[in-house]
Amino acid sequence: MSEPEARGATYGVELFFDRPYDLASPALAAHLRAECPRAEVHVKKGVVAVFHSDVTNPDAPTVAAQTLVLGSDASVDVAEVESALAQSRAWPGARAAVSRARHRLLVTDLLSSFLPAPIRLEVFQRVLLAVVRALSPVAISWGPAGSLVDPSVFLLAMASPEPQERAILALNVRLFQVGDRDGECVMDTLGLGALMLPDLQIHFSDLDPNDVARHLFNTALYVLEKGDVLAEGNTIRGLDDDQKWLCVREESIAGPKRVVVDFDPGPPFSAGDRER
Repeated sequence: MSEPEARGATYGVELFFDRPYDLASPALAAHLRAECPRAEVHVKKGVVAVFHSDVTNPDAPTVAAQTLVLGSDASVDVAEVESALAQSRAWPGARAAVSRARHRLLVTDLLSSFLPAPIRLEVFQRVLLAVVRALSPVAISWGPAGSLVDPSVFLLAMASPEPQERAILALNVRLFQVGDRDGECVMDTLGLGALMLPDLQIHFSDLDPNDVARHLFNTALYVLEKGDVLAEGNTIRGLDDDQKWLCVREESIAGPKRVVVDFDPGPPFSAGDRER
């Protein structure tokens, strides 16, 4: 898996399999029509195209959002997902699952970037759900979030009636130990950028990383729902009522390089060279 795109016109994930799959499977077509009843499903050799005729671009009403399922002859190499494995702590079995994989395919949207991020993700995930149910992959390589996802966990999340629960796996909170100061960390989100929203970042010390991770994740869900609402110079509540974190737009510390909303927690918790 190559380094994730920070922003882009398409949004896609790869599925890994320990046995060959069949894109012409009647089960796949049936699951796609069940999950996307208003869509048109076209199956050709090596490609399944889903035309969401009920989801059109208001600036080009004849252009419908699309999702493609693309077969591949490429093999799976654990080395290409090492960075994702390092940031997939929630799935202890990720490495073993990827090691068993011999086949892969790509699920990607097309002509869908006009959609608000929550709707775009929901449309995409409905197709992904159908593919996972029909073809039973051993792992999902969620490139936009830089993580590996257990397919059973994805199915459980998609069974929730809450949109935020279904969106959780599209977001990843990453932790990096940096600097010479004891306890100095960078934490960021990965996943919003691929949906045309700013990811989040904080460079800190002397705060509980678990508390920071929860706060960053909840804030990312808020941005996914509300949009790009954290303006330069605004503040958000920190870990308690006495903390106000300043919002600053800047280039990310960790790759992929992108513009993020950096939260400055202020002294004594700020870390790094900040010229505010």
